Amino acid sequence: MERVFDEPALKTYRYENRNFPINATIRGAPNARGGIVVDVRSADAPDRLAEGVQKAREDSRKEKRAYWVFPLTADIDSLVAELVRSNEMIREYENLRAQNKITADESNSLDEEKRANGDAETRLRGKLVQALTTGQLLFSGVAKDGSALGSTVPEILKKFLDGVVPDLYPNLSHAAVSPGTNDAENILKAANLDAVPAVYGENGLKLFLRSGADVTFNALAASAVDVLKYLKDRVDYGEKPNGAMLDEHFSGPGFGWETDVLRVVLAGLFRAGQVRITTGGRTHEDYTVQQSWPALTKIGDFKRAAFAPQAPIEVEALVKARRAYSDLTGKDGDVDQQKISRALGDFVLEELGDVRPLIAKASARDLPVVEMLEDYEQELTAIEREDVQKRVARLAQEGAALKKRRDEVGRIGVAMSPENLERIFAAQAVLTNVWPVMQRVDASANLDSTVSELRDLLAEPEVFSKMHEVKVKSDAIHRAFASSFEAAHSKRNEANNYALDRVRGDERLQSATQAAVRVVPRSNSSSLTSRP
Repeated sequence: MERVFDEPALKTYRYENRNFPINATIRGAPNARGGIVVDVRSADAPDRLAEGVQKAREDSRKEKRAYWVFPLTADIDSLVAELVRSNEMIREYENLRAQNKITADESNSLDEEKRANGDAETRLRGKLVQALTTGQLLFSGVAKDGSALGSTVPEILKKFLDGVVPDLYPNLSHAAVSPGTNDAENILKAANLDAVPAVYGENGLKLFLRSGADVTFNALAASAVDVLKYLKDRVDYGEKPNGAMLDEHFSGPGFGWETDVLRVVLAGLFRAGQVRITTGGRTHEDYTVQQSWPALTKIGDFKRAAFAPQAPIEVEALVKARRAYSDLTGKDGDVDQQKISRALGDFVLEELGDVRPLIAKASARDLPVVEMLEDYEQELTAIEREDVQKRVARLAQEGAALKKRRDEVGRIGVAMSPENLERIFAAQAVLTNVWPVMQRVDASANLDSTVSELRDLLAEPEVFSKMHEVKVKSDAIHRAFASSFEAAHSKRNEANNYALDRVRGDERLQSATQAAVRVVPRSNSSSLTSRP
């Protein structure tokens, strides 16, 4: 079935200037192409088709994807069995051929079998295609007969998707154009926007409109409204959306936008001062600063860069910033941007003084929270470098997110108590020192899963919330180690005692002992009488 959907006509679907990858999932395992998911399912027999369709109907009401259910037939089952037998025989004789253990007749038979195998695969593909055309396609609980949509698989799927995509991507028209790879970069570099591609102008997405003698960005364009709404919602929720999050959201159900169009919209918003970009620990609000451009022109930098909405500071924003500062620090403040900025600067310096020792301590112990702490330090450093307006705007718009990260770091600081650090150090020592020795002493110890789980726990940023589990698993390994050594020592003592008993009971030893007793006195007596 994978080969059926591997033909070019079934790899992509074009709708309103947008090419969508078709992601056919076979046996529930999607490939890595993304795009429109088509869940292909088989019913065990033609009389079981209705049952499979009903199950897909129920699933399609829960998840926005297309389903294609088709019946297996006796011919398909027979061909599959034939191919399984043939593949096994080919594999066996290929191994013999590789070892030069195959006869000439067997070699000829192998070549003939390969030809027959290829013919069987071709027949099976034909039967599967035929079965697909007799199946049913479903979306949002509605089923359609494949035979009523077309006579070939590509024709059936295209006709079906023509009716599905508008429902799957209702906001596709907001960004349904064919972008150029360098459009975002050109928009950032341009001295003016007179030469902006027409697809983004009056007769396209209306992102850039002429106002008098100038072409300016239109923040009311549908795509700009969509992006700003998403950014505001995420930031208000306490998140810090990056390019990867934006791309996943706007390329998925509901939108279906191309990444290059999304970057153009963001470039327009950035140029218009509607968003700011944070990358590499630095926040950029001025689109003319070239160090900010890679966040919109290079896909890797884009995925990592953080985006946040921004607007001129108004009274409402100052009130929101003061409230955010109060929530952040527990202190009251004035509705004055200078005072708010100074207060935030003092907070940042205090936090930096706290987080840097935590980073040093976590790094020394190789704790899995180092990256989180360093990200917080970078954010604080970026705030420290900002001017008054930028600081206040950030606090008003990202205060909830900053508080969330501050609280997370605070919990980490409390959790990094001497007791917990000692417990983690002990657990690390068990893995690095105790477990390797135990493997040599007692190879039968069945602790692989416990060791693996302990390693995973010590690598989790949430390790401090699972200290009891760390202790339990570390102690289990240590107890097993002590028990193994005790058993080994006991066994060795038993062997030593047994050997001593045998030696003591040996008559030759007794005779030798008696002889030695007789000899020693004579020797001493002779020595004494010979002295002057």
